[in-house]
Amino acid sequence: MNNYLKHVVQIFKDKIQRVVTERPDLFKGIGEEISQRLDHLISTVENQATKINVLEAERDQVEQQLQSEIKELQRYKDIIFNSLDTSFLSILIVLWKLIDTKSKTNIQ
Repeated sequence: MNNYLKHVVQIFKDKIQRVVTERPDLFKGIGEEISQRLDHLISTVENQATKINVLEAERDQVEQQLQSEIKELQRYKDIIFNSLDTSFLSILIVLWKLIDTKSKTNIQ
């Protein structure tokens, strides 16, 4: 059992050393003791998890704001379309047809 535990500890040391070698910028000012490096890694992960939680909360808040603004814009659109009576729409259609006919005449 003792050899097994030594093996496991060595695996942890090797993995931590690999991270130190690959990302030395993460360990500036941190001592060379494995326990210090492990504590620093744990602290870094905890800080990143906190930042992720804050970003997710901000994203959710922005998403709610956007959904609210979309609903408000849809409501305004409905009010505008409902307030336009059919005679005004008829005038627009006639004008559009006149413009379309004029543009076709000018092209020929």
